[in-house]
Amino acid sequence: MGVIQALCSFVTSMHAFNKLEWIVAGKLKIVFLPKSPLILVAASHTGDSTNQLSLLLIYVYQHILSVLTLSRLTRIFEQRKNFDLRRLLGGTDKIIDNFLNSTETDLSVVLNAFRCHAMPFSLRESIVQTMVQYCAKAKAMVFAVLLFNNRVIALAGRKKSFLNAHISYLGDHCPTCLVLFGIDVSGFFTMSEIKKNILEVILSLSHVSCFDLVLQR
Repeated sequence: MGVIQALCSFVTSMHAFNKLEWIVAGKLKIVFLPKSPLILVAASHTGDSTNQLSLLLIYVYQHILSVLTLSRLTRIFEQRKNFDLRRLLGGTDKIIDNFLNSTETDLSVVLNAFRCHAMPFSLRESIVQTMVQYCAKAKAMVFAVLLFNNRVIALAGRKKSFLNAHISYLGDHCPTCLVLFGIDVSGFFTMSEIKKNILEVILSLSHVSCFDLVLQR
C-alpha cells in the first residue's frame, strides 16, 4: 500500500492536476482509481482496456460505500490513516470476488447495462402493473425490481430517493428474487406485506411457470 501511495503522490507532486491512471509493463496493465480516502487498484494481463478496469473499480468502490457509507469511511481514515478496511468489510470480500469473477462471462457489467429475462410481453406488463399498483400505496416505497437468475423481469419506482432494500427470494430453492426499495428504515413489515400481495397476483397469472415462481408457505 505504501508503494501505491508513493507512486500516486509522486505523479501528483509534479503538477497539481496530474494523477496516476495506469501503468503498462509488457502484458501487465495496472489501473489506479483514487477515491479519497481510498486508492483502488486493478491489475490485469488479459488485454482488458483501461476503461473496463476503471469501471470494475468503480463498481467495487460503490459496493464499499453501500456497506460503510462515504461519511463513515472518511471519518475512519481521518482518525487512522493506516486503518485496515478489511476488518469492517467482514465477509463482503467474497461478494466482491464473485462479482469480479462474473465479469469474465457477463458482458452487462462492462456495458453498464443489465440482462432481462425473456418472457411474453403481456405477462411482463401484467407483472409491472401489479408492482406499480402495490408500491404506489406505500409512501415509503420508492423502487422495486423482480429478478430471476440475476436477470430483470420487471422494475418500477421513483427516479430519485434515499434507499433501503428489502430482499427476498420467493420460495425455497427458488431463483426468483424480489427487491423492494424504501425510504423508511422501519418499514420492513410494510415491505413484507407488499411482497406478499405482489406474489399472490403474479402466481395467479397465466404462464407464470415460464420463470418458475414458487410460493413459500
